[in-house]
Amino acid sequence: MMFGTLRYTARRQRHVIRRRAWPAIASLLAALTVLAWASFAQAITVAAPIRTTSADHDEEFRISRADCESSNGFTFTITDVLSGDDLSVWGTGTGADCSTTNARTVDNTCTLVESIGVVSNTSAERTISHSAIAAVLSDVSGCTDGSNSDAPRSLTLYFLVNESQGDVPAGDYFMVDTLEVDLIGPPAPSNVVVSVNDDTSLLVSFSEPSGTTDIKGYRAYCDPMPGGGTTSSGGGAAADYWMPAAGAGGIGGTAGAGGVTSSGTAGSGGSTTGGGGAGGGTSSGTGGSTTSGTGGATSSGTGGSTSSSGGDCSSSVLIPGDVPSSAYECGSVTGTGDITVTDLVQGVEYVIAVAAYDQVHNLGVLSELGCGTAEPVSDFFDAYRDAGGEAGGGLCQCELVGASFDRPLAVVVALLLGLAFGLRRSRRTGGLL
Repeated sequence: MMFGTLRYTARRQRHVIRRRAWPAIASLLAALTVLAWASFAQAITVAAPIRTTSADHDEEFRISRADCESSNGFTFTITDVLSGDDLSVWGTGTGADCSTTNARTVDNTCTLVESIGVVSNTSAERTISHSAIAAVLSDVSGCTDGSNSDAPRSLTLYFLVNESQGDVPAGDYFMVDTLEVDLIGPPAPSNVVVSVNDDTSLLVSFSEPSGTTDIKGYRAYCDPMPGGGTTSSGGGAAADYWMPAAGAGGIGGTAGAGGVTSSGTAGSGGSTTGGGGAGGGTSSGTGGSTTSGTGGATSSGTGGSTSSSGGDCSSSVLIPGDVPSSAYECGSVTGTGDITVTDLVQGVEYVIAVAAYDQVHNLGVLSELGCGTAEPVSDFFDAYRDAGGEAGGGLCQCELVGASFDRPLAVVVALLLGLAFGLRRSRRTGGLL
Protein backbone atom coordinates (compact mmCIF):
# COMPACT_ATOMS: atom_id res chain seq x y z
CA MET A 1 0.00 0.00 0.00
CA MET A 2 2.79 2.36 0.88
CA PHE A 3 4.58 1.47 -2.35
CA GLY A 4 1.56 2.41 -4.39
CA THR A 5 1.25 5.72 -2.60
CA LEU A 6 4.85 6.56 -3.37
CA ARG A 7 4.37 5.82 -7.06
CA TYR A 8 1.33 8.08 -7.20
CA THR A 9 3.20 10.93 -5.48
CA ALA A 10 6.14 10.70 -7.92
CA ARG A 11 3.86 10.78 -10.94
CA ARG A 12 2.07 13.84 -9.59
CA GLN A 13 5.33 15.71 -8.99
CA ARG A 14 6.54 15.01 -12.55
CA HIS A 15 3.23 16.27 -13.88
CA VAL A 16 3.52 19.49 -11.88
CA ILE A 17 7.08 20.03 -13.10
CA ARG A 18 6.08 19.54 -16.73
CA ARG A 19 3.10 21.88 -16.35
CA ARG A 20 5.29 24.60 -14.86
CA ALA A 21 7.99 24.14 -17.50
CA TRP A 22 5.71 24.65 -20.50
CA PRO A 23 5.35 28.45 -20.08
CA ALA A 24 9.11 28.89 -19.86
CA ILE A 25 9.66 26.77 -22.95
CA ALA A 26 6.97 28.70 -24.83
CA SER A 27 8.55 32.01 -23.84
CA LEU A 28 11.95 30.85 -25.02
CA LEU A 29 10.57 29.71 -28.35
CA ALA A 30 8.76 33.01 -28.81
CA ALA A 31 11.94 34.95 -28.11
CA LEU A 32 13.90 32.84 -30.58
CA THR A 33 11.20 33.36 -33.19
CA VAL A 34 11.28 37.13 -32.70
CA LEU A 35 15.06 37.19 -32.99
CA ALA A 36 15.01 35.05 -36.09
CA TRP A 37 12.33 37.24 -37.71
CA ALA A 38 14.14 40.41 -36.72
CA SER A 39 17.39 39.14 -38.22
CA PHE A 40 15.63 38.15 -41.42
CA ALA A 41 13.68 41.39 -41.71
CA GLN A 42 16.74 43.60 -41.12
CA ALA A 43 18.83 42.08 -43.96
CA ILE A 44 18.59 45.37 -45.89
CA THR A 45 19.24 45.12 -49.63
CA VAL A 46 19.99 47.86 -52.19
CA ALA A 47 19.68 47.21 -55.93
CA ALA A 48 22.30 48.37 -58.41
CA PRO A 49 22.07 52.14 -58.98
CA ILE A 50 20.28 53.33 -62.13
CA ARG A 51 20.96 56.68 -63.80
CA THR A 52 18.01 59.04 -63.91
CA THR A 53 18.96 59.93 -67.51
CA SER A 54 21.36 58.56 -70.10
CA ALA A 55 24.96 59.77 -70.03
CA ASP A 56 27.04 60.89 -73.02
CA HIS A 57 29.54 58.11 -72.30
CA ASP A 58 29.56 54.33 -71.83
CA GLU A 59 30.85 54.09 -68.25
CA GLU A 60 27.67 53.06 -66.39
CA PHE A 61 28.81 53.75 -62.83
CA ARG A 62 31.32 56.58 -63.41
CA ILE A 63 30.51 60.23 -62.69
CA SER A 64 32.08 62.73 -65.12
CA ARG A 65 32.39 66.46 -64.64
CA ALA A 66 29.42 67.02 -66.96
CA ASP A 67 27.40 64.49 -64.90
CA CYS A 68 28.37 66.25 -61.69
CA GLU A 69 27.39 69.67 -63.01
CA SER A 70 23.99 68.42 -64.19
CA SER A 71 20.88 67.95 -62.05
CA ASN A 72 20.87 64.20 -62.69
CA GLY A 73 21.80 61.38 -60.36
CA PHE A 74 21.45 57.69 -59.47
CA THR A 75 18.25 56.05 -58.20
CA PHE A 76 18.60 53.38 -55.48
CA THR A 77 15.88 50.85 -54.63
CA ILE A 78 16.05 49.73 -50.97
CA THR A 79 14.22 46.57 -49.84
CA ASP A 80 13.90 44.28 -46.79
CA VAL A 81 13.46 47.05 -44.24
CA LEU A 82 10.81 47.41 -41.56
CA SER A 83 8.16 50.07 -41.31
CA GLY A 84 9.49 52.57 -38.81
CA ASP A 85 13.15 52.08 -39.68
CA ASP A 86 15.22 55.26 -39.90
CA LEU A 87 17.43 55.13 -43.00
CA SER A 88 20.49 57.23 -43.86
CA VAL A 89 23.22 57.15 -46.51
CA TRP A 90 26.89 57.72 -45.69
CA GLY A 91 29.92 57.63 -47.96
CA THR A 92 33.68 57.39 -47.87
CA GLY A 93 36.56 57.53 -50.29
CA THR A 94 39.14 56.27 -47.79
CA GLY A 95 37.90 52.71 -47.26
CA ALA A 96 36.63 53.51 -43.74
CA ASP A 97 33.84 51.41 -42.16
CA CYS A 98 30.88 53.79 -42.01
CA SER A 99 28.85 51.30 -39.95
CA THR A 100 30.88 52.32 -36.87
CA THR A 101 30.09 55.37 -34.77
CA ASN A 102 33.76 56.27 -34.64
CA ALA A 103 34.10 56.63 -38.42
CA ARG A 104 30.99 58.80 -38.58
CA THR A 105 31.58 61.11 -35.61
CA VAL A 106 35.14 60.95 -34.29
CA ASP A 107 37.47 60.26 -37.19
CA ASN A 108 35.20 62.02 -39.69
CA THR A 109 36.30 59.61 -42.38
CA CYS A 110 32.68 59.17 -43.45
CA THR A 111 30.34 61.84 -44.83
CA LEU A 112 26.58 62.01 -44.50
CA VAL A 113 25.27 61.95 -48.06
CA GLU A 114 21.54 61.99 -47.33
CA SER A 115 19.13 61.32 -44.46
CA ILE A 116 16.22 59.36 -45.91
CA GLY A 117 14.30 59.31 -42.63
CA VAL A 118 11.65 56.95 -41.22
CA VAL A 119 10.07 54.66 -43.81
CA SER A 120 6.52 53.36 -43.67
CA ASN A 121 6.97 50.41 -46.04
CA THR A 122 9.30 47.47 -46.41
CA SER A 123 10.87 49.09 -49.49
CA ALA A 124 11.92 52.59 -50.50
CA GLU A 125 13.32 54.36 -53.53
CA ARG A 126 15.75 57.25 -53.35
CA THR A 127 17.50 59.39 -55.99
CA ILE A 128 20.83 60.92 -55.01
CA SER A 129 22.45 63.56 -57.23
CA HIS A 130 25.82 63.00 -58.88
CA SER A 131 27.22 66.08 -57.17
CA ALA A 132 26.20 64.82 -53.70
CA ILE A 133 27.91 61.50 -54.38
CA ALA A 134 31.07 63.16 -55.74
CA ALA A 135 31.25 65.35 -52.62
CA VAL A 136 31.97 62.21 -50.58
CA LEU A 137 35.59 62.67 -51.68
CA SER A 138 37.14 65.14 -49.27
CA ASP A 139 39.03 67.14 -51.92
CA VAL A 140 36.03 67.59 -54.24
CA SER A 141 34.20 70.89 -53.93
CA GLY A 142 31.53 72.08 -56.32
CA CYS A 143 32.49 69.43 -58.91
CA THR A 144 36.10 70.61 -58.84
CA ASP A 145 38.61 67.93 -57.91
CA GLY A 146 41.51 69.34 -55.93
CA SER A 147 43.51 66.12 -56.13
CA ASN A 148 44.75 66.96 -59.66
CA SER A 149 44.40 63.27 -60.55
CA ASP A 150 42.94 62.45 -63.95
CA ALA A 151 42.38 58.79 -62.96
CA PRO A 152 38.91 57.53 -61.89
CA ARG A 153 38.51 57.49 -58.08
CA SER A 154 36.46 54.88 -56.21
CA LEU A 155 34.10 55.47 -53.28
CA THR A 156 31.67 53.43 -51.15
CA LEU A 157 28.14 54.29 -50.04
CA TYR A 158 26.68 52.81 -46.82
CA PHE A 159 22.90 52.50 -46.44
CA LEU A 160 22.37 52.32 -42.66
CA VAL A 161 19.35 51.37 -40.53
CA ASN A 162 18.92 53.33 -37.28
CA GLU A 163 22.48 54.68 -37.32
CA SER A 164 21.71 57.07 -34.45
CA GLN A 165 21.74 54.13 -32.03
CA GLY A 166 25.50 53.68 -32.39
CA ASP A 167 27.38 51.01 -34.30
CA VAL A 168 25.12 49.44 -36.92
CA PRO A 169 25.22 45.61 -36.75
CA ALA A 170 25.73 43.39 -39.78
CA GLY A 171 22.47 42.93 -41.63
CA ASP A 172 21.36 46.47 -40.82
CA TYR A 173 23.51 48.12 -43.48
CA PHE A 174 24.31 47.61 -47.15
CA MET A 175 27.39 48.76 -49.08
CA VAL A 176 27.44 49.99 -52.69
CA ASP A 177 31.05 50.05 -53.93
CA THR A 178 30.64 50.15 -57.71
CA LEU A 179 30.68 53.94 -58.18
CA GLU A 180 33.59 56.04 -59.44
CA VAL A 181 34.23 59.77 -59.76
CA ASP A 182 36.28 61.22 -62.65
CA LEU A 183 36.21 65.02 -62.94
CA ILE A 184 39.58 65.88 -64.53
CA GLY A 185 40.58 65.51 -68.19
CA PRO A 186 43.91 64.09 -69.42
CA PRO A 187 47.20 66.02 -69.63
CA ALA A 188 47.96 68.06 -72.74
CA PRO A 189 49.71 66.55 -75.79
CA SER A 190 53.10 67.96 -76.78
CA ASN A 191 55.21 68.61 -79.89
CA VAL A 192 52.35 69.98 -81.98
CA VAL A 193 53.34 70.33 -85.65
CA VAL A 194 51.04 71.84 -88.31
CA SER A 195 51.83 71.01 -91.94
CA VAL A 196 50.17 71.51 -95.32
CA ASN A 197 47.88 68.67 -96.41
CA ASP A 198 46.38 70.26 -99.53
CA ASP A 199 45.01 73.59 -100.72
CA THR A 200 42.11 73.57 -98.20
CA SER A 201 43.37 71.45 -95.28
CA LEU A 202 46.17 71.14 -92.73
CA LEU A 203 47.59 68.08 -90.97
CA VAL A 204 48.13 68.33 -87.20
CA SER A 205 50.54 65.86 -85.59
CA PHE A 206 51.48 65.67 -81.91
CA SER A 207 52.95 63.47 -79.18
CA GLU A 208 50.62 61.74 -76.73
CA PRO A 209 50.92 62.62 -73.03
CA SER A 210 52.75 60.07 -70.92
CA GLY A 211 51.74 58.61 -67.57
CA THR A 212 48.03 58.20 -68.31
CA THR A 213 45.87 55.46 -69.84
CA ASP A 214 42.46 57.13 -69.52
CA ILE A 215 42.37 58.69 -73.01
CA LYS A 216 39.70 58.05 -75.62
CA GLY A 217 40.78 60.55 -78.28
CA TYR A 218 41.96 64.02 -79.23
CA ARG A 219 40.36 67.25 -80.51
CA ALA A 220 41.88 70.13 -82.46
CA TYR A 221 40.91 73.77 -81.88
CA CYS A 222 41.40 76.55 -84.44
CA ASP A 223 41.61 80.34 -84.52
CA PRO A 224 40.07 81.51 -86.77
CA MET A 225 37.48 78.78 -87.31
CA PRO A 226 37.48 77.06 -90.72
CA GLY A 227 34.86 78.14 -93.23
CA GLY A 228 34.90 81.85 -92.41
CA GLY A 229 32.50 83.87 -90.32
CA THR A 230 34.56 83.91 -87.12
CA THR A 231 36.49 86.94 -85.97
CA SER A 232 40.17 86.10 -85.79
CA SER A 233 42.27 86.61 -82.68
CA GLY A 234 44.01 89.55 -84.28
CA GLY A 235 40.73 91.41 -84.77
CA GLY A 236 39.02 92.45 -87.97
CA ALA A 237 35.58 91.83 -89.40
CA ALA A 238 34.44 88.28 -89.96
CA ALA A 239 33.44 89.08 -93.54
CA ASP A 240 36.98 89.84 -94.73
CA TYR A 241 39.28 88.15 -92.23
CA TRP A 242 40.76 85.97 -94.98
CA MET A 243 41.94 88.90 -97.11
CA PRO A 244 45.77 89.33 -97.04
CA ALA A 245 46.90 92.43 -95.24
CA ALA A 246 48.36 94.97 -97.67
CA GLY A 247 52.03 95.78 -97.19
CA ALA A 248 53.19 99.28 -96.38
CA GLY A 249 54.25 101.36 -99.37
CA GLY A 250 57.91 102.20 -99.95
CA ILE A 251 59.45 105.49 -98.81
CA GLY A 252 59.50 108.11 -101.54
CA GLY A 253 62.82 109.29 -103.00
CA THR A 254 64.53 112.40 -101.66
CA ALA A 255 63.97 115.45 -103.83
CA GLY A 256 67.03 116.76 -105.70
CA ALA A 257 68.52 120.05 -104.55
CA GLY A 258 67.89 122.98 -106.89
CA GLY A 259 70.82 124.68 -108.63
CA VAL A 260 72.09 128.13 -107.65
CA THR A 261 70.63 130.80 -109.90
CA SER A 262 73.37 132.62 -111.81
CA SER A 263 73.29 136.38 -111.61
CA GLY A 264 75.33 136.76 -114.77
CA THR A 265 74.72 135.85 -118.35
CA ALA A 266 73.99 132.18 -118.66
CA GLY A 267 77.10 130.43 -119.86
CA SER A 268 78.01 126.81 -119.92
CA GLY A 269 78.29 126.83 -116.16
CA GLY A 270 75.06 128.70 -115.90
CA SER A 271 73.44 126.17 -118.13
CA THR A 272 74.66 123.35 -115.90
CA THR A 273 73.42 125.15 -112.85
CA GLY A 274 70.08 125.82 -114.45
CA GLY A 275 69.72 122.16 -115.29
CA GLY A 276 70.23 121.32 -111.64
CA GLY A 277 67.50 123.71 -110.70
CA ALA A 278 65.07 122.07 -113.09
CA GLY A 279 65.83 118.71 -111.57
CA GLY A 280 65.05 120.06 -108.15
CA GLY A 281 61.67 121.21 -109.28
CA THR A 282 60.59 117.79 -110.59
CA SER A 283 62.51 115.25 -108.46
CA SER A 284 59.98 115.27 -105.60
CA GLY A 285 57.13 114.12 -107.84
CA THR A 286 59.07 111.82 -110.12
CA GLY A 287 61.36 110.29 -107.53
CA GLY A 288 58.56 109.86 -104.98
CA SER A 289 56.30 108.17 -107.48
CA THR A 290 58.94 105.73 -108.66
CA THR A 291 60.16 104.74 -105.18
CA SER A 292 56.64 104.50 -103.75
CA GLY A 293 55.51 102.20 -106.56
CA THR A 294 58.48 99.85 -106.27
CA GLY A 295 58.52 99.76 -102.48
CA GLY A 296 54.76 99.33 -102.27
CA ALA A 297 54.72 96.33 -104.57
CA THR A 298 57.49 94.53 -102.71
CA SER A 299 56.08 95.23 -99.25
CA SER A 300 52.55 94.31 -100.29
CA GLY A 301 53.69 90.82 -101.29
CA THR A 302 55.37 90.21 -97.94
CA GLY A 303 52.64 91.87 -95.90
CA GLY A 304 49.97 89.85 -97.66
CA SER A 305 51.13 86.63 -95.96
CA THR A 306 51.11 88.12 -92.46
CA SER A 307 48.81 86.08 -90.15
CA SER A 308 45.82 87.49 -88.32
CA SER A 309 47.56 86.62 -85.06
CA GLY A 310 50.36 89.04 -85.81
CA GLY A 311 52.76 86.49 -87.28
CA ASP A 312 53.93 85.16 -83.89
CA CYS A 313 51.54 82.16 -83.66
CA SER A 314 49.50 83.45 -80.74
CA SER A 315 45.80 83.57 -80.00
CA SER A 316 43.57 85.42 -77.58
CA VAL A 317 41.06 82.53 -77.44
CA LEU A 318 43.34 79.46 -77.44
CA ILE A 319 45.44 79.55 -74.27
CA PRO A 320 47.86 76.67 -73.63
CA GLY A 321 47.12 75.04 -70.26
CA ASP A 322 43.44 76.08 -70.25
CA VAL A 323 40.40 73.98 -71.12
CA PRO A 324 39.22 75.32 -74.52
CA SER A 325 35.74 76.35 -75.59
CA SER A 326 33.89 73.87 -77.78
CA ALA A 327 33.11 76.77 -80.13
CA TYR A 328 36.63 76.49 -81.57
CA GLU A 329 36.73 72.72 -82.15
CA CYS A 330 37.78 72.05 -85.76
CA GLY A 331 38.72 68.36 -85.93
CA SER A 332 39.12 65.19 -83.88
CA VAL A 333 40.40 61.63 -83.86
CA THR A 334 39.32 58.63 -81.78
CA GLY A 335 42.26 56.69 -80.38
CA THR A 336 45.58 57.91 -81.75
CA GLY A 337 46.79 59.48 -84.99
CA ASP A 338 47.03 62.81 -86.76
CA ILE A 339 44.09 65.20 -87.10
CA THR A 340 43.11 66.66 -90.48
CA VAL A 341 41.58 70.14 -90.33
CA THR A 342 39.51 70.83 -93.44
CA ASP A 343 37.42 73.58 -95.08
CA LEU A 344 40.22 76.14 -94.82
CA VAL A 345 40.82 79.27 -96.88
CA GLN A 346 44.04 79.55 -98.84
CA GLY A 347 46.42 82.24 -97.67
CA VAL A 348 45.04 82.40 -94.12
CA GLU A 349 47.31 81.39 -91.26
CA TYR A 350 45.47 79.27 -88.67
CA VAL A 351 46.49 78.95 -85.03
CA ILE A 352 45.85 75.36 -83.88
CA ALA A 353 46.14 73.53 -80.53
CA VAL A 354 45.19 70.02 -79.37
CA ALA A 355 43.51 68.64 -76.22
CA ALA A 356 42.84 65.04 -75.15
CA TYR A 357 39.56 63.69 -73.76
CA ASP A 358 38.97 60.62 -71.59
CA GLN A 359 36.48 57.72 -71.46
CA VAL A 360 33.73 59.88 -69.94
CA HIS A 361 34.47 62.82 -72.28
CA ASN A 362 36.25 65.02 -69.74
CA LEU A 363 38.28 67.45 -71.85
CA GLY A 364 41.87 68.13 -70.88
CA VAL A 365 43.86 71.34 -71.23
CA LEU A 366 45.29 72.73 -74.47
CA SER A 367 48.74 71.96 -75.83
CA GLU A 368 51.15 74.59 -77.06
CA LEU A 369 50.13 76.34 -80.28
CA GLY A 370 51.06 75.53 -83.86
CA CYS A 371 50.44 77.63 -87.00
CA GLY A 372 49.95 76.75 -90.63
CA THR A 373 48.55 78.06 -93.92
CA ALA A 374 46.70 75.95 -96.48
CA GLU A 375 48.45 76.14 -99.86
CA PRO A 376 48.14 74.42 -103.24
CA VAL A 377 50.21 71.25 -103.45
CA SER A 378 52.05 70.73 -106.79
CA ASP A 379 52.37 67.26 -108.26
CA PHE A 380 55.23 66.18 -110.57
CA PHE A 381 53.73 67.61 -113.76
CA ASP A 382 52.78 70.87 -112.04
CA ALA A 383 56.36 71.29 -110.86
CA TYR A 384 57.65 70.27 -114.31
CA ARG A 385 55.48 72.84 -116.05
CA ASP A 386 56.43 75.54 -113.53
CA ALA A 387 60.08 74.77 -114.32
CA GLY A 388 59.43 75.39 -118.06
CA GLY A 389 58.77 71.83 -119.28
CA GLU A 390 56.76 71.56 -122.50
CA ALA A 391 56.06 67.82 -122.77
CA GLY A 392 52.63 66.26 -122.27
CA GLY A 393 51.05 67.00 -118.92
CA GLY A 394 49.81 63.62 -117.73
CA LEU A 395 49.69 59.86 -118.08
CA CYS A 396 47.10 59.99 -120.83
CA GLN A 397 49.29 61.74 -123.34
CA CYS A 398 52.61 61.02 -125.09
CA GLU A 399 54.60 63.67 -126.88
CA LEU A 400 57.26 63.26 -129.53
CA VAL A 401 59.26 66.00 -131.17
CA GLY A 402 56.88 67.95 -133.34
CA ALA A 403 53.92 65.61 -132.71
CA SER A 404 51.46 64.76 -129.99
CA PHE A 405 49.50 61.51 -129.58
CA ASP A 406 46.71 60.56 -127.31
CA ARG A 407 47.44 57.47 -125.24
CA PRO A 408 45.09 55.07 -127.11
CA LEU A 409 46.67 55.99 -130.44
CA ALA A 410 50.15 55.50 -129.00
CA VAL A 411 49.21 52.04 -127.80
CA VAL A 412 47.87 51.07 -131.26
CA VAL A 413 51.07 52.35 -132.93
CA ALA A 414 53.18 50.34 -130.49
CA LEU A 415 51.20 47.17 -131.21
CA LEU A 416 51.51 47.64 -134.99
CA LEU A 417 55.27 48.16 -134.72
CA GLY A 418 55.55 45.02 -132.62
CA LEU A 419 53.55 43.01 -135.14
CA ALA A 420 55.69 44.25 -138.06
CA PHE A 421 58.89 43.35 -136.19
CA GLY A 422 57.57 39.85 -135.55
CA LEU A 423 56.64 39.26 -139.20
CA ARG A 424 60.05 40.41 -140.38
CA ARG A 425 61.83 38.12 -137.94
CA SER A 426 59.67 35.22 -139.00
CA ARG A 427 60.53 35.66 -142.66
CA ARG A 428 64.26 35.72 -141.92
CA THR A 429 64.09 32.48 -139.97
CA GLY A 430 61.67 30.82 -142.36
CA GLY A 431 59.25 30.06 -139.56
CA LEU A 432 55.75 31.07 -138.76
CA LEU A 433 54.72 33.81 -136.46
